[in-house]
Amino acid sequence: MVLFDIGALLFLTGLFLVIYTLFKKAPGAAILFVIMSLIGGIMMLIAHYLVMGNKSVFSNIMF
Repeated sequence: MVLFDIGALLFLTGLFLVIYTLFKKAPGAAILFVIMSLIGGIMMLIAHYLVMGNKSVFSNIMF
């Protein structure tokens, strides 16, 4: 659960900093914060599906 919380903090912090830097007209710094936000999102996915063992909705669909 700690990994998910760290990922959520990285994601939200990166998102807010991207918005802040775009208003300040600093696109170079925004790229760094987009990468930080992506890392946080990937950490949340790993924590939710791999570490906690949850299944995706798409794995239950039968064709």
